[in-house]
Amino acid sequence: MCFVARKAERSPGRTAVFSFLAVSQLLFLYLDIRTMLAGDEGSMNYLDLAVNVVLGFGALYFIAQDRKVA
Repeated sequence: MCFVARKAERSPGRTAVFSFLAVSQLLFLYLDIRTMLAGDEGSMNYLDLAVNVVLGFGALYFIAQDRKVA
């Protein structure tokens, strides 16, 4: 969904997709950090944390770029 929306033309639908991605990935980032602070650390937790950071802040970046152009 990230890669399809990235190449789509600017529209309210694209903004909605990026908003959903940003909110969901940042929520998962919070849950990952909370899990790690509870003492359940592992290599998959770090991988999941990295993916959520990249996708969440990437979606926020594209939302900011859409607002800058408008």
